[in-house]
Amino acid sequence: PDQGYIDELNTISQAYKNMRDGALSVPVPAIAVKQHLDLINTFNALHESIGAMVIAAEDPALALVRIKRYQDDALGLRLSLENMYLILEPYASLVGPDDPALLFVLFSSEFNS
Repeated sequence: PDQGYIDELNTISQAYKNMRDGALSVPVPAIAVKQHLDLINTFNALHESIGAMVIAAEDPALALVRIKRYQDDALGLRLSLENMYLILEPYASLVGPDDPALLFVLFSSEFNS
C-alpha cells in the first residue's frame, strides 16, 4: 500500500476522532441531546471506517465491512448535521452572530436547494 494514502487516511480518521471527542465536551440543550448523540456516533463511525481502511493489509475482512458501511456513514453525517439544524431552527433568535451553532445553517434544506 502507498504510505502517502495511509498517512492521509490516518489524518482524516484522527480528524473525525477529534471532532467526536470535541463534541463530547460541548454543553448541549436538553432539546438537542438525541441529535447531538447521533452526531457524535456518526463522527465515531467515520473514524472507525476510515481507521479500518488504514489497516486493510492487516485485516482485509474488517476493511471490507467498513468500506461497505462508509457510504452509509457519510450519509449519516449529512443527516445528523441536518437534524441538528432542524432541532435548533426554532431557537434561531437566541443565536448570536458569533455562536458556533450558526454552522448548522449550512445544513438547512433552504441553504442547499
